[in-house]
Amino acid sequence: MALRAQASRLRPPGALDEHDFLASCIKCGQCVQVCPVSALSPADIFDGFGVGVPFIDPRKQACDFSCDVAQCI
Repeated sequence: MALRAQASRLRPPGALDEHDFLASCIKCGQCVQVCPVSALSPADIFDGFGVGVPFIDPRKQACDFSCDVAQCI
């Protein structure tokens, strides 16, 4: 069973619904590394829903859809 977030997070473009996303993400960090605008961040232990799960905090850096979205899916 996947850990669930206490608060909803903005996921990478094209992500599955939350339950399926948390169950299928292997938390490898590759999507975070290839994001050209550094919009993705890995969750830490204090987020309460799995270390390494990627999310977007638009207050820090918004996603730029002019990139190749297939990289972060």
